[in-house]
Amino acid sequence: MVFPVLKTGFCGCSLKTCSLLVAWLSLMFSMICLLAVSIAENQASDYFDKQDDGTAETAKLVTQTLLITVVVMLAILICFNIMLLVGIYKENSCLILPYICLKTSILLLAALGLVQNFVKGYFTSQNFGTLLFGVFEGILVYILFSYYREIKDRFSNGRIFNQPGINEGYDYSKKGGLA
Repeated sequence: MVFPVLKTGFCGCSLKTCSLLVAWLSLMFSMICLLAVSIAENQASDYFDKQDDGTAETAKLVTQTLLITVVVMLAILICFNIMLLVGIYKENSCLILPYICLKTSILLLAALGLVQNFVKGYFTSQNFGTLLFGVFEGILVYILFSYYREIKDRFSNGRIFNQPGINEGYDYSKKGGLA
């Protein structure tokens, strides 16, 4: 069974154009989040330095640990975004697949959290926002997956190697010889 794919992206653009748009927006969003977390860490440090009670040290340690973890996760996401961009520009499906797997895993974990909240009876506006964001992210991942499959199919059908000019000048009848 083959998973169906898109032939074009949104607004009639090619899948490559839409994939590039998704990749650049994701990279910019990740960098903006990294900047925001860095600013939040600085603000939190200043806030806890002004506190006099004994619980401030523990709260500062927990906050800094949490923020450093988020910074590391964002740095990893930026690396995946850069791999995605390189994969799209070079039409290398092996560099696109890790980003698709990462985002699909995140979407599945978010869906699991939503199901858990609904089973427990926690119906909040945050759940609705998470659901909408998950659907939007799912559409973007589906566009990337469609482009990944387009590259993979093009490579497996041999069309990349049969383009004019690639094989010219090589004599296949001689071992290692040029025409």
